[in-house]
Amino acid sequence: MVGLLSRSERLGQPTARRALQRHLEYTLPGTARPDGLEASGADELAHIVHRCAQDDQTGEKTDSLTRAVLAVTGDAEMVSQLRLLSDLNLARTRLSPAELSSLYALLQECEADIHDVARLALAPFPPRLPEHCTDPWSVTLHLLRRNAQPDGLPPFLAFLEYLAASLTSGDERRRLQEWNRAHAADRGLVEPLERCRAAARPIPRRAGSAPEPRIMFVLLPDGLDEDYCTLRVWHQQEQVVKDDDVRVRHSDLHRAVRQRLAHWTAQRNTDHILVEFWLGLTLLNLPVVRWCMPEDHDNSESNLRVVVRSLNLRPEDERAWRAHWSGLIAQKRPTRPALCAAGSNDAPLPPGRPLILAEPPDHDAGREQLLAALRQGVAAVMWDLGNADRQDFRAYAERLFDEAPLSQLPMRLARVQTARDGSPQAQALQDAVLMWDDPDRNLPRLNPLTAPDEVAIR
Repeated sequence: MVGLLSRSERLGQPTARRALQRHLEYTLPGTARPDGLEASGADELAHIVHRCAQDDQTGEKTDSLTRAVLAVTGDAEMVSQLRLLSDLNLARTRLSPAELSSLYALLQECEADIHDVARLALAPFPPRLPEHCTDPWSVTLHLLRRNAQPDGLPPFLAFLEYLAASLTSGDERRRLQEWNRAHAADRGLVEPLERCRAAARPIPRRAGSAPEPRIMFVLLPDGLDEDYCTLRVWHQQEQVVKDDDVRVRHSDLHRAVRQRLAHWTAQRNTDHILVEFWLGLTLLNLPVVRWCMPEDHDNSESNLRVVVRSLNLRPEDERAWRAHWSGLIAQKRPTRPALCAAGSNDAPLPPGRPLILAEPPDHDAGREQLLAALRQGVAAVMWDLGNADRQDFRAYAERLFDEAPLSQLPMRLARVQTARDGSPQAQALQDAVLMWDDPDRNLPRLNPLTAPDEVAIR
């Protein structure tokens, strides 16, 4: 931990270290600075880590350290590494070095959807895995913190049993189950382990083709403070999983979205992932496409398709909506005219064609035009974040519509926006936003018996 903190440029500054000390003195009394005014930065950081790690039987002290480091530096990547080290330090008090070493070697070979495995293993109260849990090893270390289940079986052991059941390799499954049984035998937990093993089944797969992987970000106005909104996230691959709702300040939305997106795509091929932002009218012009681009855009590639979904569609418009969508998708080749009239709110729309807004939806004219289009059942709408009436934007958008069947529009737009060829089309459409309201891809429904979510302020 000391080495990791010492590499931080921010913590190399005395003011940042003093701020870190103040955070810790408030939450953890006894973390005062070392004696001597001339103590080096490395000495200060070593003293902080030592005080937080001393007698930390539950990991709460090192958790306070990671929260303080995040508050002072804002470096989420470093904090994720700190949390993994914190989990490892706590694991060393609960497993022997030989057990940890052999378990690490076993888990390096395992490939599985850790979220689905954890959800099945720890039902009916599965945990929400934190951002630093990206593989079976990090999940196991994190679950070592949790108390035993009512039958005495530790949650990490239940996770490992379900993980073993999900492995396709018989040798990997056998070796992991042997480790689990040896650990359980040393602690008198063979009977609950056997019951867990009998209940463990491979992750169920749906018959036929698997559904398209989706991640759905739903942004809801806070209702009390206009500077905040509630972020709700759904994931769908083999099954649907919902994250905890989080209350987020508007200025922090891009960071929250990036963290959730990076966490979910860490072990997945992004070629076929569809990212949907379900937005109300007041939030429609957020730069959601930019949030999904790699930070190092010049040296990174992103194959994510990003679309906007509307929360303002009315049930009475569903018939017109489905009719427009059917005409849109059924086209085998592009047909003219490509666009409906710009700025026309009342004129009937050409069947099966997208709409380009004359202005972004956060302008009065753009908002009225969009609402009129939604009432007519328009399923595909495009606009520019800044100035949708630019002639080059409209011209290249029209060309995009005519280059391929409209069913491929999200994929075509993603390719153009992630291209780094400096072409006029890529420059003209770099801030294009596509509303793509597929009526067959709705939001999952919450269980009516589920208690209201507790919203945490981030």
